[in-house]
Amino acid sequence: MEINEAELEKEIENDLRTNPKYTSFFNQYSKSSVDLFINDYKKKKVRWLTYGERYMRDEQHRILRYNSIAEQKLWEIQQVKLFNTQCLWRSEQIKIPQIEIAMDFVYWEKAIENCPFLSPISEEEYNLYREYMLTDEADTDPDPYRWSIHSWQNYGEIHDSFIDEDDDDSTLDVPEWYLFYFNRTGYNPCSILEDIRGQKEDFYRTLYFNRPEVIEQRNKPQPEYDKRPYFHYYTDEAQLNFIEQFEERKVIEYAKALKYYLDLDNDDELEAALDTLKKADERIEIISPNDDWRTAVIRTANQYVKRKIYAALEHTYKSYLRRLNLGIAFEFHNSTDAIESKKELAAFYKKTILEGRKLNNEPEDFNF
Repeated sequence: MEINEAELEKEIENDLRTNPKYTSFFNQYSKSSVDLFINDYKKKKVRWLTYGERYMRDEQHRILRYNSIAEQKLWEIQQVKLFNTQCLWRSEQIKIPQIEIAMDFVYWEKAIENCPFLSPISEEEYNLYREYMLTDEADTDPDPYRWSIHSWQNYGEIHDSFIDEDDDDSTLDVPEWYLFYFNRTGYNPCSILEDIRGQKEDFYRTLYFNRPEVIEQRNKPQPEYDKRPYFHYYTDEAQLNFIEQFEERKVIEYAKALKYYLDLDNDDELEAALDTLKKADERIEIISPNDDWRTAVIRTANQYVKRKIYAALEHTYKSYLRRLNLGIAFEFHNSTDAIESKKELAAFYKKTILEGRKLNNEPEDFNF
């Protein structure tokens, strides 16, 4: 129900002026000061009643923020275990009832909270992850792959990253947590085990995508492809290059000046760091004095967040153990749509593999 602020002000003022409970208090002060107080107080009380609930929710969110982050980060322990399991499965050292093809691991990545073939998080694993959380490399994003093309279980990308680890031009991605885990445990199955199962799947999928009708479609004349490079007009570099070639000096100076101020106003990383520090519940000293002030602020905020997540992980792990002992299923952090989309993707991959098996005159099953 929408609050009529003007009417509410009148009600508050009338109560302050007529309610006997205030009489003895107001009689201590001059009438002019009481009038000024009433005029000021009624406006403030309207704001409290109008916006107070929202700010209470914001305050509760601030208090619980790091617990919420820790709840999601804890599952990264299971992600590295799932990835190691995938490596073992691909090398045909193990079989898993819930896994028919490699793409099933991508589904369980999204449903990691209730993956049935992973062992529970041990105290040793929990302590190792907490140690990682205090390192410079630790990622504090609750879900670092939410909008990324990379993922926890992208075997091909991660495997190739280790092969090309000396390639400075490599754009592949390995989670920092994986690197920390592999380094501390001294065990990285991805770099030593052969992808036998993946090669078999690729063989059948190649047969599917090289069916006669597909090849015929590929061989049809296609519109001539424009081989010229794409103009990345939206980048600062492209914009600056264009105006310096074609605009007069005054326009160039205007553009550079505007960009400078826009960059100041749209420094999201700095704004987030300042907001974190403003809402901190403790006195924080700026670290990294040898850095410029912006870098120092960001690094200080990041270190603070890591310490808060580190502390919150203790409560989170205890809560995890309680639910585990009571046999209560864990809540998914990914949306139902995200989980279902990976199930559908796995189903499509299964279809292509089974069709490939059929084309190769083999049984339409996954026993290969």
